[in-house]
Amino acid sequence: MLKDITGIWGILLTPFTDQGDIDWESFDREIEYCITSGMQGIVAPAVASEFYTLTDRERQQMVHTISQRTQDRLPFVIGVSAPYARQAAFWAQDASNEGAAAVMAMPPYVGHVQRPGIQAIIEYFQAIAQAAACPVILQNTPSYFSGSMSLDVLTRVIEDVPRITYVKEEGVAAAFRMQAIREAFVSRTPALIGGIGGLYLLTEAACGAQAWMPACEVGDVLAKVVGALDREDQDAAQLLYHRLLPVLVAEQLMGMVWAKAVLRRRGIFRTVTMRAPSMAWGPIQEAELNRLWPIIEDLVSVPLT
Repeated sequence: MLKDITGIWGILLTPFTDQGDIDWESFDREIEYCITSGMQGIVAPAVASEFYTLTDRERQQMVHTISQRTQDRLPFVIGVSAPYARQAAFWAQDASNEGAAAVMAMPPYVGHVQRPGIQAIIEYFQAIAQAAACPVILQNTPSYFSGSMSLDVLTRVIEDVPRITYVKEEGVAAAFRMQAIREAFVSRTPALIGGIGGLYLLTEAACGAQAWMPACEVGDVLAKVVGALDREDQDAAQLLYHRLLPVLVAEQLMGMVWAKAVLRRRGIFRTVTMRAPSMAWGPIQEAELNRLWPIIEDLVSVPLT
């Protein structure tokens, strides 16, 4: 039984065909890559998965596929974010039924219609906690979905919903916000998870992060960084991180189409098709991938095809 969430948990991207349908064969390869990569777990559907573009049937099929393909070989976290509490609770119960190690949610993302107040956010997470027979991860993200929660709001929600065991902090200056979160609690400090593609992994580790949930395309290399930290080999961790850094920066610049291009380069995806609006992939972007790939080619665990 999973005791704690630590290390690298790769977020699965959703592969699409050129026609925009889910490419389930590529999805199976992605899961298998994660299982054999040295990562400690997988996460989906999340923002990097384009969860907001999936139909309810696709979302449910994705969760079921993850459950069936992992078969206890690797634990998984299921994203249950939704505009309203009733929907989030439905996804939380479904995730629990499929054997999720935890569920993860950002606050209800209806800010374009009506910004939810603190009581609505508390009730939303209470509904998730009641529906899920597993720990809850609060994702605090500055994305256009829900906006980053202030430290005061964050602490109030966590205090009122004891089942929130983890916080995935992705706000501005996330590493230092993690330190502030640690200092804000006395009796029950939530465990801290980093995101933002692993871009600030070393600083977040110094500020108390024990796990990271980036998109999975180079999760195997990030797992090597964390492995070096676990061995207390700071020099090795620094060297690996600095080699990977240009690739992490490129993801932040280009978004998930870059991550899909990396997975295509690795023979896992067949296309870079996105349903969500994104940067176009063309000769300039391909040239940038060609320029950066040799930096980490010998570090990846899955060979190029």
